[in-house]
Amino acid sequence: MISTKQLIEELQLNERLAMGLIDTIPAERFTEQPMGIRNHPAWILGHLRVSENTVYGLLTGGKSVCSEEEIAKFKVGSEPIADASMYPEKTELVEGYLEMHRLLIGALEDALPEVFTKKMDVERLISRFPTYGMFLVHVLAGHEGYHLGQLSTWRRVAGLASE
Repeated sequence: MISTKQLIEELQLNERLAMGLIDTIPAERFTEQPMGIRNHPAWILGHLRVSENTVYGLLTGGKSVCSEEEIAKFKVGSEPIADASMYPEKTELVEGYLEMHRLLIGALEDALPEVFTKKMDVERLISRFPTYGMFLVHVLAGHEGYHLGQLSTWRRVAGLASE
């Protein structure tokens, strides 16, 4: 069975990978969509924050740190666009991503082991994730890794060295 310690370590690993991928991307290129690449760095970081905000809410009894506007802009099904004026600056996106990781680590440290076996109570998630544990692993490991892979691909297509 997965533990909160393992999820925390996965978050920390993903954070190091993400920072390695985004540190050298110039802020003015954060919304580029080179050669048809839809998900740009600005959307990816915002999307990870919003997705992980859902996990944070489950772990903290419904708390949210994302605004309704932020959720609408970065939720599943939102459409990334190349207009930089529609997104926060790179520094704000990075700070938001890092803040969410800090909050999640704190929430995971406070979570009881039973959180993994708790039945999912969010209607739209029940069919795919019958338990909180399944959802936590998906979002914090698989989902974040998937989007970091997109970020790595974006770098190569944008002509930046892969990290």
